[in-house]
Amino acid sequence: MKTEIIKVHPEFPERDKIIRCAKVIRQGGLVIFPTETVYGIAADVNNPEAMKRLRQVKQRSEGKPFSILIAQKELITNYTSVRDPRIFKLADRFWPGPLTIILPSAEEGKTVGIRMPDHPVALTLVRESQCTIAAPSANAEGNPAPATCAEALRDLDGQVDLALDAGPAQIGQSSTVVDMTQGKPVVVRRSEE
Repeated sequence: MKTEIIKVHPEFPERDKIIRCAKVIRQGGLVIFPTETVYGIAADVNNPEAMKRLRQVKQRSEGKPFSILIAQKELITNYTSVRDPRIFKLADRFWPGPLTIILPSAEEGKTVGIRMPDHPVALTLVRESQCTIAAPSANAEGNPAPATCAEALRDLDGQVDLALDAGPAQIGQSSTVVDMTQGKPVVVRRSEE
């Protein structure tokens, strides 16, 4: 099986195409999609079968978490009980954009990486999916993060249900990651824009 590719306009994505992909995600499917940084794979965090499949496709170990995407800054509070004002200052300054913030999860003893992408296709897909979206880069673990849909399909063709192609990612490398789990911000990974 080859992955079906759906071309969308990068700035004004056709809503009907995004809605189709969102439905696939809600039904447990995996969808490649663009962000401003790299191409990612979307899966419903609350669907155990989808998450198992995502781990297999990514070749990622059980202990390594996936970051999630949100479409509104205010949704941070759905995923963490921490109300440190510095978190919201970071979000106000850098979101939407290439910054993932690691926070103590609302689930006891866990952490969660949250990002609000600055890409119309990604934001529309997150909104239309109406579920929590896990969104790692669309590559097998250890391979370079893909800046185009074609690069993503080199690793994943036939392993995901659909691929949204909106042309090359603007930045072409993974987001900066800031860990806020210890109170003081610590840069874990820096994106070289």
